[in-house]
Parts: sequence; C-alpha cells; structure tokens
Amino acid sequence: MVALALVLVLLAVSIGLGVYLFRKQAAQSRELAAKKDAELGKQAAEIEEKAERLEEQAAELAWRRSLLPHNRGRCALGCPLQCFSFPCWGMFRSQEVPHLLPRGAAPGPELGKACPELSSAPDGLAPSVPAVKVTLDPRTAHPQLVVSQDNSSVRRESEWQQVPKTPERFVSWCCVLGCEEFREGRHCWLVEGKGEELKYSRWAVGVARASVKRKGYFSRSPEEGIWAVLYYEGQFMSLTSPPTPLSLSPVPTRIWVCLHCTQQQVSFINADNGVQIFTFTAAAFNGETIHPWFWLWTEGIELCLRDSTPKTLSPALGSSSPSPTTPASPLLGPAGAAQV
Repeated sequence: MVALALVLVLLAVSIGLGVYLFRKQAAQSRELAAKKDAELGKQAAEIEEKAERLEEQAAELAWRRSLLPHNRGRCALGCPLQCFSFPCWGMFRSQEVPHLLPRGAAPGPELGKACPELSSAPDGLAPSVPAVKVTLDPRTAHPQLVVSQDNSSVRRESEWQQVPKTPERFVSWCCVLGCEEFREGRHCWLVEGKGEELKYSRWAVGVARASVKRKGYFSRSPEEGIWAVLYYEGQFMSLTSPPTPLSLSPVPTRIWVCLHCTQQQVSFINADNGVQIFTFTAAAFNGETIHPWFWLWTEGIELCLRDSTPKTLSPALGSSSPSPTTPASPLLGPAGAAQV
C-alpha cells in the first residue's frame, strides 16, 4: 500500500510538472509570437513609411521632369525666365480673363504695375471684402509637416512625425489644407514665407478642392483640383500644366491669396506693393468645397498665416502708416461701399 501511494504521489507530481511545463511553454510561445507580431508590425510600418517617402520622391522627380520641356529653349543660365502676364485685379472683380496666354504671347502692359483700384486709393478706404482668418488643419498635414499649436504656421522636419493615419492626411506631397471651407462669395488671406534659407526654398500657396488626392502621384495643377503659385529658389511659377514661369521684381514673400467662388477665379497679389502675380480663371471647382492649400518642401522655413489690418495700406498704394506685418486686404472699395 505504501508503495502504491508513493507511485500515485510520483504520478501526480509528474502530471503537475508536465502541466506546468506545458503552460510555461505555451506562455513562452505566446510571448514569442507577440514579439514576432510586434516586430513584423514595426517592419511593415517602416516599409510603408519608406514606400511613402519613395512615392513622394517619385512625385517630385516626375514634377521636375515635367518642367524640362517647358523650360528648354526658353531661358539660358543667368537669364530671366520668360514671363507671362495677366490682367490686373480689377478684371478679377468684374471681367473675364483668358485662362492662359498663348505660347509666345507678348507680356501685357499690367505686368509689374499695381492694380488701379489699389494704386489710386485715397485715405479713408475700407476693404469691400474683409480678409478671412485662415487656420491650418493638422489632420491633413503630411507626417513631415509640423503645424503650430495655434494652427497659424507650418514647418517641415526631416523626420516623419508619429501621427494618426487618416484618409484626410497627405502622404505623397508635403501638403496641408486650411480648416476653412468656401463655396460662395469672395475671400482673401495673407501668407508669408519666413526663414534664413527663404531665398533658396521651395513652397507653394493656393486653393484646392476638398476631393484633392492625398496619396499616390498627382500633379499640382488645376487638372487635379489645385490652383496655386510656386516659389522655387528665388523664382515664381504658376502651377498650370505645364507650370508657367513668372518674372517678378521684387520677388514677393508675402502673398494675398484671393478666391472668388462665384466667378471661379483665384488671384495672387504681392502684399507689399499690390502688384498682381497671377490669376486663374474658369477654375473647375465643380460645385465642391474649396480649401486653402499649402505645400512646403524646404526645411528651416515656415509658412505663416497673417492677420490683416484693414485700415493700413502699403506705401506703394499711396496711403498713410504702412504696416510691416499686416498689409491691407487687396479687395478695396470706398468706405461704406462693401460689395457682396
């Protein structure tokens, strides 16, 4: 009996030890599987991030290649780019403007001149269309873009930020949209490029349809629902298809973006002197919501949204007390004669 009891005890111990070892092995297997899953997830995320970066680089190279046939034969090293001009801001308000000048067309007389409504404006004028306050939407910002806490400026970093992956976020181009949505009426806002390397930077401002692509290669052009101008290392281009080089002197770093939803027009104006940079007409908004749009390629600079002071005009417009940071809205009319 004693022997039998001893055998049973040994058997129970053996079974218990076996169960313990089995459970320990199962736990180790689960832990190992979890580590492998985590490692695979990390590798998958790294691969996806690398793929997105390659996609961005491919988009940039494809865009650069699109510039080659347009610029070939049009400018020599050290010579100004061929310029194209568009009618002045007054036409943006009341008349139709051709979408683009024909190839080889002579520059118009308005190039480099302040718009009549601005240059002849006496004191006591007020903006007929007050500038809107635009804020950046961090949910749409490319992972390399860092939006300020007050959503009024954006800069680019070399490293990708840990941000939620959402359908609204750009992953190919370093873009960000404004929070504001426009469907009708006239709106304008002021954007300024800042930074020590600003002269050698690349950035663009404009507007985009709400349905603009977020992933994959797409051209930054009206065909893709983007109407913008590009600052490219001291030169300006309108992002037409192909891009149109613009000869501007001085080259502005503060720009009014002016949107006329009803007439489907987008204009860009030098905020320092009131000179029109470029106008898109017959813009195919297709009844969609339109957002402010920004693109930033260069690290070390910022794109800043500036509030405007309506009663302060720049010296080029022949008024009093200039403001270095808050030039007046270009949409001006006699005080009390606001247009709708």
